[in-house]
Amino acid sequence: MVKRDFSTLAELLDFRATTAPDQIAYTFLQDGSTPSDQLTYGELARRAHAVAAILGESSSPGDRALLLFPPGLDFVVALFACFVAGVTTVPAYPPGRRGTCSWRRSSATRGPPSC
Repeated sequence: MVKRDFSTLAELLDFRATTAPDQIAYTFLQDGSTPSDQLTYGELARRAHAVAAILGESSSPGDRALLLFPPGLDFVVALFACFVAGVTTVPAYPPGRRGTCSWRRSSATRGPPSC
């Protein structure tokens, strides 16, 4: 593999998806130790670019996106989609956890997410 300088994680993902599409990029550990799902670089890039295209319809580079995902690979796809689209991520746990709602409200009042 040829070493390159990458200015963004999206560029690095695209490089890895081209040079090693079948290599495992991420493994989700269901209970912290048992692998339950995996994403290759090729699959991650394909899914991230698909989501980034949808993000591009309702946002512009530099906008913010609130990511409310439980732990898992869908979060990783959404995170990389934001990197591809140039959207700033604001990750948080989904509602329902006692005591976290006020933090989310406070975070949202600092500047609402664009998408």
